[in-house]
This record gives sequence, C-alpha cells and structure tokens, in this order.
Amino acid sequence: MPQIEHLPASLSPDLNELYRQAQQSSISRITEMMSLHNFLHPENEDLVESDKEDPLDDIIVMLNQKINTQRLKMKRLFLLHLAQSISTNQSSKGTEI
Repeated sequence: MPQIEHLPASLSPDLNELYRQAQQSSISRITEMMSLHNFLHPENEDLVESDKEDPLDDIIVMLNQKINTQRLKMKRLFLLHLAQSISTNQSSKGTEI
C-alpha cells in the first residue's frame, strides 16, 4: 500500500493469525469455516480484466462526448432562436409602410 506523506505507516494485519484466532474463539461459535484462501479468492468470482491501463479513461471519454453533444445542441438551439428572431424582425419590417 503506498505511503501517504505525513501519515504513519500502518502495518497490514496477519490474516492467517486472525483467521486462526477466529477459528479457535469460543465467542464466534462458527461450526463450518471456509478456508482463508477460498474466502480471499472465490472460485465462482470472475474478475474482468481490461486491456486499458486506466478504466477512468473510458469514463472521461464518455463524459467529454456527452459535454460536446450538449454544446452542439446548445449551439443549434441558439442558431434556431437567432434565425427565428431574424425572420420575425424581417417579416415585421416588411409589413411597415
């Protein structure tokens, strides 16, 4: 685990020792315990591996595409409003005598 500057380093607990203590504890009253290895690495759990180095890249690309799409929609709405405004002004000038 990377060390964060100005924070004390925490020691990782010895999971084997904690597991043994839980097994032997009269408080836990666990009659059937799975092995520590099976708990940490379940057989039926499929891990999805990505070819990409950083999965956040996909999210950033998707958000940028959505932002660009929204910008294009806003530009279109602005141009449509501007065209309607010009059309209204020209039609009102055409009726003046």
